[in-house]
Amino acid sequence: MEAVTDSYGWNSGPILTPEAFEAIYSLWREIVEGLQLAVPHLVGRARVLNGVASVTEMDVVLHTEERLLTFREGNEVSFIVPVDPREGPEGIYLKLLHALEEQL
Repeated sequence: MEAVTDSYGWNSGPILTPEAFEAIYSLWREIVEGLQLAVPHLVGRARVLNGVASVTEMDVVLHTEERLLTFREGNEVSFIVPVDPREGPEGIYLKLLHALEEQL
């Protein structure tokens, strides 16, 4: 993901739109309840345009172990990111941003 320059000319790095946080928050109950059974993972897709990633699909799945996977096809990134509810929605948002950033 390319860096985005703010109004002061500084590179702010890649940006993940606020809709991603809203999606995480709407999935919060599933994330928390999933921890009792296995490791919750966010699974989805994000569209990348001009250094900004917009999540187009996202859901929660459970797996017995942490598995991180991200890959890019054109201007879309597919992802599977293990999450820990103890990090809170904000921490999970940052973890998702970091996972997407590493692939671009």
